[in-house]
This record gives sequence, structure tokens and C-alpha cells, in this order.
Amino acid sequence: MDFFYDEQIRRLILQTIRMFGGFVVQTGLDSSGERQIRQVPVRWGEPSRMVSQILRLNSENKMLSTPFMSVHITSVNMAPDRRQSQTLVRTDLVDEREFNFEEGKYTGELGDRFTVKRIMPVPYNFTFQLDIWTSNQDQKMQIMEQIMMLFNPSIDLQTSDNPLDWTAITFAEMQDAITWSSKTVPFGTDEQIDVASMQFLIPYWINPPAEVTKRKAIETIIKNMRSVAELPEDDSDYSWEQGDLLAQIIITPGNHVISVEGNEITLLGEGGVELDENGDVFSWEALLLRFSDFVEDSSQIIVKRKFGDPDGVTGKISFTAAPNILDWDINLATLPVDTLDPIDAIVNPMTAGPGVGLPTADTGQRYLLAEDIASPTVPWGTIIANVNDIIEFDGADWVVDFDSSAATSTEIITNTFTGKQFRWNTAEFDWELAVDGQYKPGTWKVISIPLILDPEDCP
Repeated sequence: MDFFYDEQIRRLILQTIRMFGGFVVQTGLDSSGERQIRQVPVRWGEPSRMVSQILRLNSENKMLSTPFMSVHITSVNMAPDRRQSQTLVRTDLVDEREFNFEEGKYTGELGDRFTVKRIMPVPYNFTFQLDIWTSNQDQKMQIMEQIMMLFNPSIDLQTSDNPLDWTAITFAEMQDAITWSSKTVPFGTDEQIDVASMQFLIPYWINPPAEVTKRKAIETIIKNMRSVAELPEDDSDYSWEQGDLLAQIIITPGNHVISVEGNEITLLGEGGVELDENGDVFSWEALLLRFSDFVEDSSQIIVKRKFGDPDGVTGKISFTAAPNILDWDINLATLPVDTLDPIDAIVNPMTAGPGVGLPTADTGQRYLLAEDIASPTVPWGTIIANVNDIIEFDGADWVVDFDSSAATSTEIITNTFTGKQFRWNTAEFDWELAVDGQYKPGTWKVISIPLILDPEDCP
């Protein structure tokens, strides 16, 4: 195995130290009666010999100033209860916007494209000890009260800002083991520094390296036309006659892509870019009035997931204040019909469960899984399920209602939490938005329906 070191434990230690930074104590009042506030420093509890000598000014007679806090690790244990599918490899496709190095900013063009393969991380539980060094009881009580009020019993931590890091969110939980004083028997005249200790549990994941490869776009496709002998059997009685078309070329003015989001349709450029060469958004008015007999609130746009689909979703269109956005009044009768019962939400079972970020389990609750449940857990019980499965609570246990690994037909469901419809893609073995999303040239068109005027209004 090649050498790999990502400083993950070091980053966890630094973030834990920062978590306790910023606490202050009141040391008294100044001459004007204002409170004097002093920030309590936080140090790593296992410094090197050289650092310790520097702090003591290279003298054995130098005492450490108080108050201060120190943090160190007391134990590291594997967490089998959080262990998921050890052999899971998840693939994500990432598209970047092109960066103009001369101007120092991103453009509207499509940039590099990458494929990222992530390996299931290894779960560990880190126990940290926070030692509070004080010279009197008042200092100790001020610091501990602030910390004990903050942890009830835990706070969330974000360990990374990488959108592809599936272990970015964790938490720090205060444990029951709190040592009020390091002194066995308190003595009123004792000048020894008092140390109070608190334990904190932080679930953490050690991530293996991800495989990142650069994708290359296909620029040109050259394909020979099929001969009559190559036609499917159900089309074998085709006969070519004069005037018949041997090929069909789809031409969309400007090769525009559209993006559907709810009741809005955004006009994009070729390849899905948001801005034209002048840095302006694309104009629906300029496109529609130039290439179609557009009638507001009468003309319609129909979208299809792929060219040749017999059915599509249709809706009337009208202009909005934004030049690149149309209001789309969807004809509800053209929406896909659900083939499965609706779901309550899409959940990540690694970070949420019944009673833990989700409502308490109740009969009929249904969730679409964003990650595997590879082993029995406390929130989900004994169920074993895969990503993209739909699970349902039958009143006693969670059971798999839709098995994605065995699905062979297209299914449609509605997420009642967002109101969005999803379609099971049998080719990609994944759920995709049934209506919302981007549509390439050839998968959308404008239908111009002229208004029928009263004969008396005609000249």
C-alpha cells in the first residue's frame, strides 16, 4: 500500500482545542468599576520537552500562570456499532466551472470534469480529557459553569467544508465522569494549583484516500446509417420510397438547455452555461419572439426525459421579471403517475434515525435511504438495507418495501416532504428527479397555440 497521511487526527485535535477557546473569567473590577475580563488559554496537554522548557522560561523555578485549560486524548476505540459496508465504493461525478487565470475569476463555461470514487471510512470513538487549571474556586466555577451550560449534552462539529466529505458532521458529547478537584482532601492554606477534569466523547471517521480521475468529453460522434437489414424485426417490412427521410437531425436554435425547478424554467446556453459571451443571462423573450408564434399564457413548453418519449410534461408559460426565467403553469394531468406509495423523506441512516433527527417510528412511515444500513443499529433495529431502498415501519419493525437491487422496471414516487417526484432509472440503478432538472436540445419544445378570437372581434 502506498504511503498516505492526511493529518486527520491532527485536525481533530486542533478543532477540539478551538472548541474550548474563547472562554473568559472575571478577575475583579477596575478603578472605574468596570469588570476586568481575562481570556482563558487552551493548550495541548502533551507538549514536547522543548515546548515545556520554553513555557517555563528554561527554569525549574518558574510557575505556570493560571487559569488555563489543557486538552489531551485519553482513549481511542473502534466503533463497531457505526461500522457500515466495509467494501462499499461510492462514485460521484463532479463538474467544475472554467477558471480564467488572467482575470482571476470563474466563467460561465464548463471546466474540468472529474470522477471521484470514495471508500467507506473506518469509525472510531475518541475520548478527550479537558483539564481546567485554576488557583482558586471562583475561577474554576466560572469556567465550568460556562462549559456545562454549553453542552446539553453535546454540540455538533463540522470537521470539513468539502462537499464530497460524507464524514464532515460529528458531535462532541460530555461524559458523566467529571472530576471536581485533583486534591484528595482540600486544605485552606494549600497553594497547590487545583485541576478539574471533564471527559468528552467524539465519534470520528478515518477516511481512506479517494480515487480522483479526470473525465474527457466526447467532442464528435461519427456513426454510419443502418441498412435495411439492420432494422429491428418489428420494422422489417420498411420500404424506402422517394421523399422518405433516411435520417433525422434535431436542431434547436442556439442549442439552448433549460433547467426546470418547480414552476420555473430557466434558459441556459449550450452545455448548460448560465451566461452568454458578454456575461449576460440568456433572454427568453428574444428567443421566443424570434423563433415561434409565442402567445403569453397560451403557448406551452413540453419536456421529455429523452428524445422519442411518447409522453411529456406540459404547461403554459408566461414571462417573469427575470429575463431568463419563465413561469410554468404545469398541466397536472401530464405529470407522471406514482407507481409506489409516497415516501416521508430521503434520509441518511448514518446520521439520522427515528427519534434522532426524525419523528418517532410510527406505522406506515416510509423513507428512501441515501446510504446503506449494513448492520443492525439502535434507531433502525435489525433491518439490513441498501442505498436507494425504500423502507417502511409495519408497527413492529422496519422492513424493505422497495429492493433497489432487484428492481427491473421504472417506478415513480413522490417525496411528501418536498413535493418532488422521483423516477427509478433502471439503466443507472439510481433515483432521479422525474420532472425537475436540466433538459438538453431535442428533449423540450415550445408549442405555440394561437388564441381563438370571437368572429365579431375580427376585422
